[in-house]
Parts: sequence; structure tokens; C-alpha cells
Amino acid sequence: MVSRCDVHILISPGRQQWLSQCLASLDREPAMIRIRRGTPGHIGIGRASAYAEGSAPFVARVDDDDYIEPGALATCVALLDANPNASAATTDLAIVDRSERITGHTRIRDRSVAAIARSPATVHHLTVYRRAAVEPWLDEIAAWPYWDDWILAAGVATWGPVLSVPMMGYYWRRHRTRAETMALFQPQRESYRAAARRVREILR
Repeated sequence: MVSRCDVHILISPGRQQWLSQCLASLDREPAMIRIRRGTPGHIGIGRASAYAEGSAPFVARVDDDDYIEPGALATCVALLDANPNASAATTDLAIVDRSERITGHTRIRDRSVAAIARSPATVHHLTVYRRAAVEPWLDEIAAWPYWDDWILAAGVATWGPVLSVPMMGYYWRRHRTRAETMALFQPQRESYRAAARRVREILR
């Protein structure tokens, strides 16, 4: 299959048990898969470096503990081919636990700049970006240890509209307890506020 999309997976410590499922979900997609080790404590550096690799017209990422619905990435690519003015295409999301049980869904139909500015919740889905819309933002996202995906989503939205694909395309594994999640977020609070300000600046 011809690669139309460069997809990267950043490897994080302690999550190797799910990598094979992640890779299997991408097996029949029109994609070149690149596995890269992230920079501890600074997600943006790894993301920017990985997005810069390759030459396919589209780029995407999948976390090493998540997986996609078969055909979801191909559907996004086809939609972008049919809409050359669009900057990205993104699917709905299902939340799964350690036992593969679906515990929730996120369906976001509003991909407007206003919706992106309100919350980073719009970015943790399968999103296929047009490479030309991503490249101007690589230096900036490399400077963000957290919330780089939110910054990128805002930047890409200035290139052209973001299209919604009404299918459950991405499975986000929540394997941390609520207490673990809150402890992880605590050091990121100031970074979150700074990212929110920057997103509003970009989309102004």
C-alpha cells in the first residue's frame, strides 16, 4: 500500500505492553509508521522532530498505549484529498480501560477556532493533518513541554478548516487512577494557563 501519511508513535516508559496492539491497528492503513523515543518531561521536542520526518502529504500521531479503528486513517486521508482547502480531518474518540471495556465516548462536531480555543479536549483524537499546515509550527511546538498538541491544533486551524469524520476512529486508553491523573496534571497547571493564552493569541 502506498504511504500517504507519516504516522509517529512516541514511546513512553512503562507502556510497552500495549505497543503491539497499537501497531496492529495501523497495519493496513496507507501510512509509514515511525516509532520514536520521546524526551522525558518534554513532549514537544519529540513531537516536532517526529512530525518533521518523512515526505508524505499528511502526518498524524498515535500514542503507544492507544489504538485506532481499522480504516479510520484511510478515511481521513480520503476526506482531505477530496477537500484540498482543509487543514486536517479528525474522528470521534472512545475511552477504554485496561480491560478493553469502553467507558465513554467523545463526539466533537464543532471544530471551529472558537471550540479549539476553549479546550484541549478537541485534540486527543485521531487527527490527520496536512503536512503543509503543520510545518510552520514545528519550531513552536518544540518549545512546549506540555500542551504542544493544543498549540499545533490552533496553528493548523489558521491554515484552513478542520473536518469532522463521524466515526469512532480512536481508542484512548485511560489506565491511570483519578488520583494519578491529578498528580500528573499538578505540575502542568502553569503551563496549561500559558498554553491557553497562546492558543487565544494564535486564533485571534
